[in-house]
Amino acid sequence: MNLPQSIKEIFFQTLYGSKNILEFEAWLYLDKQLEDILSPESYLDLISFGYKGEAAKNELYRLLENLIDKGEYDRYEYIDNRPLSTQ
Repeated sequence: MNLPQSIKEIFFQTLYGSKNILEFEAWLYLDKQLEDILSPESYLDLISFGYKGEAAKNELYRLLENLIDKGEYDRYEYIDNRPLSTQ
């Protein structure tokens, strides 16, 4: 999936742990661009997700990992770990 850099950055920050899942949830509801970019199924999965449950963190990570390029995330996590928009 070819996501804009700004969305990749939010997804990566959430996966990395620098953005918590409640911050991600707030961003999700405010970002109108995401609905046009993701498939209807993926978008529905994110907006209907239970962000406050016991297993929410692991389940959200599973959802996000299906939407990103794993190689790009590995680079972010292990090499860069800085905002993608400044590269």
